[in-house]
Amino acid sequence: ELQGGIDTYKALVDWGITDEWRFRGGYQLATRAPNIAEMFQARSQTWGFNVGDPCGLNSLLAIGANPSQNPNAARTRSICEQLMGLEGAQNYYDPATPRPSGSSSTWFVNAIGNPDVQPEEATTWTAGLVYQSKAENPLLAGFSGTMDWYQIKIEDMIAVEGGITVYLECLGEGTNPGGTIANPACQRILRNPTSGGMQAVDVTYNNTGFTEISGVDLGINWRGEMRDVGLDLPGSLGINLMMNFTTKFQTQASANSPVYEWKGSLGP
Repeated sequence: ELQGGIDTYKALVDWGITDEWRFRGGYQLATRAPNIAEMFQARSQTWGFNVGDPCGLNSLLAIGANPSQNPNAARTRSICEQLMGLEGAQNYYDPATPRPSGSSSTWFVNAIGNPDVQPEEATTWTAGLVYQSKAENPLLAGFSGTMDWYQIKIEDMIAVEGGITVYLECLGEGTNPGGTIANPACQRILRNPTSGGMQAVDVTYNNTGFTEISGVDLGINWRGEMRDVGLDLPGSLGINLMMNFTTKFQTQASANSPVYEWKGSLGP
């Protein structure tokens, strides 16, 4: 009721080309309304391991305070010092203070529900072939196979922001041209006023992300009687092989965040 009316539909095709070959495919528009937690969750702190502190002098981020990685590192450091306060900045950037890891650190985020989050939409295209052997030879008759191409794109994706996304918007020249902590993203970053270290980032759910994935699923099956393979035993034998080839796997957390290509990796 809070979301009003939403549309969803699909159209499928299943065509028997011959006795052995069949074509199948379709198009679907799916929607998902936000759940109670995504809309009304009270502030809840979670943590995990992520990239190193963007304010660190050994940060590996292109937008960090490390001059060897970012030509505008002085600008980033200036914003970070404002976030830390005078005492925090002095202690954090004191040469005698141990440097935080540049590649990984523990991130704390305060996730808060967003009552204004809207439904997300996913469009799916599929097309494929199905083969079922009609051979008289019992060894060949047991073969079947499928090959399906798919493309799935989720737009206005409901997702909680990552802490790094908030930092990117706070430190980015395009999203914070004035370099001031009055920027809305900077207002959600909490630094320790004494040590200057990372404390937490306030994040919420929004519809600014997208995910697009495409690829090919391949399945090869064989089933036959034990005697068909020369074994004088009762029963049957089945073999199944399933493979996936991912051709695209892209995600974007927000309109101001970079698009990441995850093909060939374990994913986000």
